[in-house]
Amino acid sequence: PRTIYDLLATMDEAFHHQSAQPAQSSSGGQFILLKRPVGYIPIVLVFLCILAFAVEAGYRDGCYGVRIDYTNFDNSKFFMFVYISGFIIELVFALVLGLGHMALRNMPFNFWLFAFSVTLSWALMGLISSALFAKGIRDVDDSLCNTNTDPMKFAVAMGFFAFFTWCIHAFFLWREYANSPQVVSQTTTTTTVVVERKSEEA
Repeated sequence: PRTIYDLLATMDEAFHHQSAQPAQSSSGGQFILLKRPVGYIPIVLVFLCILAFAVEAGYRDGCYGVRIDYTNFDNSKFFMFVYISGFIIELVFALVLGLGHMALRNMPFNFWLFAFSVTLSWALMGLISSALFAKGIRDVDDSLCNTNTDPMKFAVAMGFFAFFTWCIHAFFLWREYANSPQVVSQTTTTTTVVVERKSEEA
């Protein structure tokens, strides 16, 4: 049976092969990365993050005549911070990837490694904040207040969906990093040096 890794790798190779075909126009070539998972996953994450923090921020209910909102839940502010920040990060990534290879070539560092590190870090932050916020919701459910927490549970669900999507995006970003010209050139140079040393020893 095929593993999840093999499935994702095959999917990425198929999209990569398709996007490698000659573009019909200059604008089509400019937005070529948006045709691949590494390019359009940030757009999906933008919407997941919006759903997570917007539903949470809009929550209103009452408890024994006292108005409550998201600030009455434990760890809600941490959850809000993570997903507002995640929204901004993924929006920037979507814009950068939308500009295509032209923007990436002008960067003084390896964008793929940077994006991979940030994405993996935010996946971890998303998992922790969602789990902590879910505990805060459960504490409210266990209290004496007859409060409708379904909207908050929906926000947490979006948070967990975002976590899994971040993990998938990190996979594709790592593949881009491993296949980037800097890494391929360095690997080729190292391999050549090793072969030459073995030839000299022989």
